[in-house]
Amino acid sequence: MTVDVEMRSSLLEQTFRSNPVYEFVPFRRFNGAEQDLIDGLARDAGVCGMLRPRAPTTLGVKAATRSLAALFRTRQTPGPLPLRLRRAAADPAVVDDVARLVLDGILEVEHGGEFVGGIGAAHLLDDGEPSDETADPLEALSLAAIRYGEAIEIDSSASLSARMYFYNRIPVTPRWAHRLPTRDAVLEFLRLGEGSDLRRVADRCWRFSPPDDTQGWLIWNPRESSPRRSKDAPMHKIYVSAMPSHLPDVMMSVVRVLSKFDSTAFKVGADVHGLLRPDKLVIYLSDRRQLPDVATELTHALDGMSPHGVPFTASAGGDTALISRGIDPPRTSKLLTWRENESWRLWVTNRLAVYLLTARTTRTPATTMTDARFARARLRLDGVDTRQWIPDAIEWAKPTATVS
Repeated sequence: MTVDVEMRSSLLEQTFRSNPVYEFVPFRRFNGAEQDLIDGLARDAGVCGMLRPRAPTTLGVKAATRSLAALFRTRQTPGPLPLRLRRAAADPAVVDDVARLVLDGILEVEHGGEFVGGIGAAHLLDDGEPSDETADPLEALSLAAIRYGEAIEIDSSASLSARMYFYNRIPVTPRWAHRLPTRDAVLEFLRLGEGSDLRRVADRCWRFSPPDDTQGWLIWNPRESSPRRSKDAPMHKIYVSAMPSHLPDVMMSVVRVLSKFDSTAFKVGADVHGLLRPDKLVIYLSDRRQLPDVATELTHALDGMSPHGVPFTASAGGDTALISRGIDPPRTSKLLTWRENESWRLWVTNRLAVYLLTARTTRTPATTMTDARFARARLRLDGVDTRQWIPDAIEWAKPTATVS
């Protein structure tokens, strides 16, 4: 639970107003170019427009349901929530939705004689937040990535998200650039070059994707047809994150372990940049039930390898950062047609970036919470376990807090 227990019982009885920074814009008022950007949302019968800042700011643009749009228009004059909402005080989902609207800066709540939102409304949050001190290497790495995002002066949420997403990359030194100048050199380094013993093993179980189709990855898909994945089903995956010097031995162990399991696919970075990123080797599982067995076998096979570590993933192989796991959102969760499909980590960093920028914009003189702690707390309201960085109770496709 993230909303403070005492506030949970009284939040809906407070006085609210719509944040005057925002305006509601129905879809019919978007011009041609703007219509292309919101095409997917505009076809959603439950969404009728956008809440967007009137002037440039680091606050985000929000999709609005009809009920949210009505609430926003009603509370342009300060006052209580509609009676139907106040009567729902016993429903945790409604309380959390209202809290999200305040913490995202859409609504403001009266507190101490003024209206506050975003991090200025940190009093809504539970004091029992996870400590920043941890012995878990992956948790520590993820917290360091958020603090890094907090520290850098970037106003674009996309750019800020990318910086956290790629946190813990190893710089490309002249030595590595000379060693891995081409894709063929990468394959030879990994012992997967044409005619190699390991390549022959891999070719028996997997099909190697042509280079033109890989978009920065060398991809191996199973030769045996795997069960068709539902668009509503998330994809489970394992990251093998060893230091680059260990990759030839790691690759040999990974291929041999995965050859024991049906319908697994894997990809590895296709160039020097891809091999120096933390999430350099990713295994995709067609069946969630395979995960513990695959992780256990890999843990034994890779014992002694030096870990690199992928931020925003959960340990899957003991107390090191060598083997971790994640999950990709269902394909149906992509609401905007022009946006790339989000991986689990990108889904996380996209939201963390928005929450960090919201905190930066809404801070008040009385605020004591750091932007990083606020972003973590806000993400927990999205259903994310911010200690293990795995989904808990996520509504993947939810475009914004919806008050009905």
